[in-house]
Amino acid sequence: MERTGYYAPVYNLDITYKKSIKLGDQVFLKTWIEENQGLRTVYGFQIVNGKGEICAEGTTTHIVVNKDNNEFKPVQFKKAFPEWFQKHEEIKKK
Repeated sequence: MERTGYYAPVYNLDITYKKSIKLGDQVFLKTWIEENQGLRTVYGFQIVNGKGEICAEGTTTHIVVNKDNNEFKPVQFKKAFPEWFQKHEEIKKK
């Protein structure tokens, strides 16, 4: 994506902290696609500790932009990357 001049920056972050994590703790990150719209994609996530306890959960919203003349202009994800958009549609959370 970046090699072709497109980027998918974080537009919004929503997180709820549930349990602390200390340096050296083993953690796992679970991710999935919540929403896949033409202009934005919302990813869900959970941070889980080694005991299987959810320590944090939330979402990040990303938009696809095209860097043109040092300006970042939003573009339709489904138009810029139709195959990638379709794959997101297939695997998003129902």
